[in-house]
Amino acid sequence: MSEIKTEEVPEKAPQEDKKKPEALLRISKFLLGLCIFFFLLYLIMDRHAPSTDLARVKLYITPITPEVSGHVTQIHVDVNQLIQPGETIFSIDQTDYLVAVAKAQENLRLAGTTVGAQTADIGVAQSRVADAKTQLETTRIQANRIFNMAGKGVVSQADADDARAKLDAAEARVITSEADLVKAQQTLGAQGMDNSQIKAAMLELENAELDLARTQITAPSLGTLANLTIEAGYYAQAGKPLTSYLNVENVWVEAYMRENNLEHIAVGDRVAMVLDNAPGRVFTGTVSKSYWAVDFGDPTDPSQLAKSQNKKGWMRDAQRFPINITFDDPEISRGLKRHGGQVDVIVFTDDNFIINSLGHIWIRIVSILSYAR
Repeated sequence: MSEIKTEEVPEKAPQEDKKKPEALLRISKFLLGLCIFFFLLYLIMDRHAPSTDLARVKLYITPITPEVSGHVTQIHVDVNQLIQPGETIFSIDQTDYLVAVAKAQENLRLAGTTVGAQTADIGVAQSRVADAKTQLETTRIQANRIFNMAGKGVVSQADADDARAKLDAAEARVITSEADLVKAQQTLGAQGMDNSQIKAAMLELENAELDLARTQITAPSLGTLANLTIEAGYYAQAGKPLTSYLNVENVWVEAYMRENNLEHIAVGDRVAMVLDNAPGRVFTGTVSKSYWAVDFGDPTDPSQLAKSQNKKGWMRDAQRFPINITFDDPEISRGLKRHGGQVDVIVFTDDNFIINSLGHIWIRIVSILSYAR
């Protein structure tokens, strides 16, 4: 019995040794096939459902800059408060500007008075012209009669010379009075509201009232303050920003895609997004813009030499181009979109059910993992 057992042992050992490499080979082939499968799947997904985590929430930022100088008397809003368009943000001391308006109003009144006096001067000058012409006509009639009488020898030549002198004097008075009328008209300028003095006074008043209105700094759109580092009493200088204003009406996501992802991306493509500010939730959007240029360090000054781009390592870095994405329903994500917030993005470039389903599964997994980031 013992001999039979000793003969069976050496027969089983080679069979077991032979099965081990076969099993390892099968596992290796399976793993290799799995790697190839996932690699091909990655290539397909990367072309038809590209994704990136290099994306940021963007808002329009407007510097709140006063157009007049003065001490801030009141701050009407606070940071993170939703501000309606046209709502007052800051008030600047109006004292100097109220004085300027009163002064401009007085200047306008004086201009009207001056123009009135000049209008009266024109009336006087016109009367003088009329009198001079009437006197000239009378003198001419009398002179002509004397000239006729002198020709007949009824009066002396001295009388004729005296009449001629009077006629010349009357003509000179007409010329002088007409010149005075022209001078008065030029001094007055245009009549009524078109008068240059009236116009200048009205423009001065308009500018003063405009500066007075500018002491109330209002919101340009629906939004909120990005920061607030001043208080009442701060001296605001015209042209120097007081704070930054965030427009919450126009919010988009700027995503940077690799250059080889852009072939199938087009405006109108559907997008799924995960905001780091809202883990566990997936938002939808649409590609609204695709950029055609990025800055890669190329000198714009024609006097500069071209700069060599030295590549590090044996693989070059992928060039990325931005695309803009708008939210489908801004109300769903209201209050969650912070300027500069990070976003994970996947773009669905076609209607392939399998690829899109895998993409939705992937973005859902990312939304869950975002709790830990």
